[in-house]
Amino acid sequence: MAGALPAEIADALRALQYDRRWLDYGVLMPAVLLAQAEELRSSPQPEDGNEHFRCGAMFDYLGSVSSISDEQLARVIELMEVDPDAGMAASVLSSMAMGHPGLTDAQFERVAAHASCRPFTKKIERIRLQRLRRSGGATESWFRSAVDLPDDATHRAVLAEEHVPRWALEYLEQHGVNKGVRNRAAELLKGPRYQA
Repeated sequence: MAGALPAEIADALRALQYDRRWLDYGVLMPAVLLAQAEELRSSPQPEDGNEHFRCGAMFDYLGSVSSISDEQLARVIELMEVDPDAGMAASVLSSMAMGHPGLTDAQFERVAAHASCRPFTKKIERIRLQRLRRSGGATESWFRSAVDLPDDATHRAVLAEEHVPRWALEYLEQHGVNKGVRNRAAELLKGPRYQA
């Protein structure tokens, strides 16, 4: 949307605290912007904030694309970095890292490394390991990384593998994240596969 904006569009951008680039990048359509502005005007408490409009628009955009180009990803990150609500931006970026199926491994790493995702380090590391498992299988390296992460879901994923190395079970028997993991590792070690 190059050039001067119609007054109605410019006013709606201001009221909802959108940066113009939302329109320029095609993340937000003018009709959606105007509908949101109308909803804000008719809201009984318009002072409650407007970040939920931007958050919803971004999630709608991300949900509409099955894969994301590097350029689209750079634009999403840019929009989140200039958003007036850092919490909303962190929510969008961390949700992308934890759940957008269209991210390539390199894109996932780019989003996961963003400062907004730091509060979600353990969850993102769990997703990283799941991605690694899907793409490369249960390798020695995967097992090492998985047992080192103090996370119940990850430790249980290790225990659910068909061929868990003995060293991994011994480690989890001693250092598993909780009693359930430690007990299950001990049970597996007593099985016929590990008796020798």
